Amino acid sequence: MKKYTVLFASMIIIATSCSKPGSPLEKPAIVFRGISDTIVVDRAAKDTVIMNLRYTIAVDKVGSSTTPTIVYLKDSRDQNVATYSLPDEIYTKLPDDQFNISGDITLKLPASTQFALRPDHPTGDTLNFEIYMEDKNGTGSNKVYSPNVYIVP
Repeated sequence: MKKYTVLFASMIIIATSCSKPGSPLEKPAIVFRGISDTIVVDRAAKDTVIMNLRYTIAVDKVGSSTTPTIVYLKDSRDQNVATYSLPDEIYTKLPDDQFNISGDITLKLPASTQFALRPDHPTGDTLNFEIYMEDKNGTGSNKVYSPNVYIVP
C-alpha cells in the first residue's frame, strides 16, 4: 500500500511540474508607470512627453499587423483618441511555455502635435489621458489615467 501511495504522489509531482503555471488572462491589463514631464510649452518642437506603461496579456491574444493589439490615449479636453499598435516584433517572439506575457511600453508624445493650447484657453490649459488597450479580439483592458499635463504659452 505504501508503494502505491509513493507512486501516486510521484505521478502528481511529475504532472504538476510539466504544466504551465497560471492560466491565460481573460482581458489585458495595463499599469501606468510614469511620465517625464507634466509641464510643456505650447507646440514646442523641443518638448516631448514620455509615458511609461506596463502591460500583461494572454499570449494567444497578442495581435499582429492584420489584427493588432492597440493602446488608446483619450485626451480629456476633447475626447479625441490617439492609437498606437504594439510592434509585430512582440508577436513574432512569443514564448511557447507561458500563458501570459508582460512588457513595457514607452510612448513618446511630441508637444508640437499632442500638446496645443485651445483658442478658448490662450493663457494655459490642462489635460490628462485615459489609457487602455485592446487585444486582437477587441477585448478591452482596465483603464488608467495619466497625471495632469499643463500646457503653457
